[in-house]
Amino acid sequence: MKLKKTVRFAPVAALFVIGTVGLTACKKEVVVEGTSSDFLEVSESNSSFLAKQTGTWCGPCGGWGFTTFQSQIDTYGDSEVMVAVVSGNLGGANNEYFFDAFMDALNISATPTFHGNLGQTTSGQLVSDHQSAPVVANSNYELNIENGKIKVKTTTKFFQDLSGEDYYIAPYIIVDGIVADQAGHPDGANTVHKYSLVDIATPVGLDDKAFGYKIASGDIRNGYRVNLEAEADFDSSWDEDKVSVAILITKRDANGNPVFVNAFTKH
Repeated sequence: MKLKKTVRFAPVAALFVIGTVGLTACKKEVVVEGTSSDFLEVSESNSSFLAKQTGTWCGPCGGWGFTTFQSQIDTYGDSEVMVAVVSGNLGGANNEYFFDAFMDALNISATPTFHGNLGQTTSGQLVSDHQSAPVVANSNYELNIENGKIKVKTTTKFFQDLSGEDYYIAPYIIVDGIVADQAGHPDGANTVHKYSLVDIATPVGLDDKAFGYKIASGDIRNGYRVNLEAEADFDSSWDEDKVSVAILITKRDANGNPVFVNAFTKH
């Protein structure tokens, strides 16, 4: 069991300049400045964000933690967003930063811990409640790997009239099948890790923000669409065919903590 790490990380980025007119009541389409104006199709649907907080150095994580996560993948992997937030050497990954950020934001004190929709619980009821809830916003993405970079284009669409809150997206880079050490697992140094969060796609010129980048603020009308382009480093040891994006859409509570809105990935 690992005691909680205390970590300090920078607050989320300031609001991007949106197009040339901002988010006004009369505009249905908005584009983050510097991105292309063509929009991806976005479905009006909800998916849960189901995560395992784990460590390659943690014996129970390689035992019942691996078994539990595989059971969740078997149950929810075709419809929900599955992520392993990992501490330890995964080779070429920026995973430790995100492990610490989730530990701090969710007040996690030990590993393995399972969390869903940014709360320390995962259950069929949580998934079914979110699936049947009205859709606030959802995203889609395109991913290309070239010249050592993972390049991601996202479109986020809002499906309700909203006011008075800021919305963020975090396009997490996920790599499935990384072979690395795992304490407590019978495969030891040859353990195959599932759905590891290795980095976040970041708009050029900005720093990593653990819970994403502000894409909308103020009065937001049903039908608003926002494009955001970002990139991350690609490690040559990763299988290109096993790289995907897990998009987490959040807003903020009164203390600035992330509050789950929706999630998206491609299966």
